[in-house]
Amino acid sequence: MSMSLALSYVPLVNIVWLEGTLKFPDPEYPSGQWNTLELICFGDTVIHIVNEVVVMVLHQSRQLSETGEIPLKKGKIQLQPEGAELFYKEIQLKPITAIPEGIFEH
Repeated sequence: MSMSLALSYVPLVNIVWLEGTLKFPDPEYPSGQWNTLELICFGDTVIHIVNEVVVMVLHQSRQLSETGEIPLKKGKIQLQPEGAELFYKEIQLKPITAIPEGIFEH
């Protein structure tokens, strides 16, 4: 069963210069409000969604080994803060059989 999701995609044309730094539009809510993170992992594709906005897509993820490149198709999911305290609630893991349809539609 596939789902149809109405999510936004942040295209590269929305990058702006802010005080000399490249800045993507920030889908995060103001401090003190809960954000929703969806991480869709299927095959060798990973899609990061913050508050219904696709913020990163990885295709053909690989890990280097002594014998060459190994496709990343299974493993651990790690959630970590970037320089600040982080709280989690309502973490859910759901199996999927395909990447949901309409994931990149506005």
